[in-house]
Amino acid sequence: MEEYDDLVQKPDDDGLLDLSHRAWVNLDDTLWEFTQTLLYLNCSYNNIQVLSPGIGELVMLREFDISCNQLQALPAELGKLTRLKKLKVNGNQLKTLPPEIAGCKMLEELQASENGMQELPVDVGKLDMLITLQLQNNDLKELPPELGLCSSLETIDCSLNQELTMVPQKLRTDAPIILWICRKAEGQRTRIDDLEEITAEMEELARLNDEEKIKLRDQISKLERTIGDLEAERPETYLKVKSKAIEVQSKVCVIS
Repeated sequence: MEEYDDLVQKPDDDGLLDLSHRAWVNLDDTLWEFTQTLLYLNCSYNNIQVLSPGIGELVMLREFDISCNQLQALPAELGKLTRLKKLKVNGNQLKTLPPEIAGCKMLEELQASENGMQELPVDVGKLDMLITLQLQNNDLKELPPELGLCSSLETIDCSLNQELTMVPQKLRTDAPIILWICRKAEGQRTRIDDLEEITAEMEELARLNDEEKIKLRDQISKLERTIGDLEAERPETYLKVKSKAIEVQSKVCVIS
């Protein structure tokens, strides 16, 4: 917080604290002491670059507006705000959201437009109470199929994401269609996973089969050598050799 700014006030009787338009770079640590009294916190239109993990101390927080700042990431501690219903992080420099956001079980509205976001965590699909999701003017290439699990979603805006090919441009504000596409993608991914598992099992069986073939060839070679040795020891073989020797010996005697 800049020296020329006023000291942080306490929340009013309604639990509201408005700290917007202060040109602050950091939030004062005294904020995290309002654990039980702060319900609505507005820090929009400042120059905040880093949000302290202390935000996780505000367990009674219902609405948090930190839009139009310079945030590049949100702390994992945001997921401790289990009573949070409205989160505004639009107009920052976020690339994604922390997966811990799934801890915000009561979240109904999430505004994350104008950030340059490249992806959404799959954990967004765990936000069962989410009704409104604003994602316009980002750099999203796809939406997580898990988004289709958000059965309460009524409003989605993912327009002005130029590389979001999975959703036709004219349908990027049509929540039912977007949810259907995500569910379809989830089903396809499940089938792909099943096919990959089957393929891996078949490859393993083929490998075992090849190893078994090699073992059988080795056994056949050993058996053939054993058969040769046994045949060499058969009596008729010995008699043939002895008969041949006697024949040669007789011829020698005649000549002499």
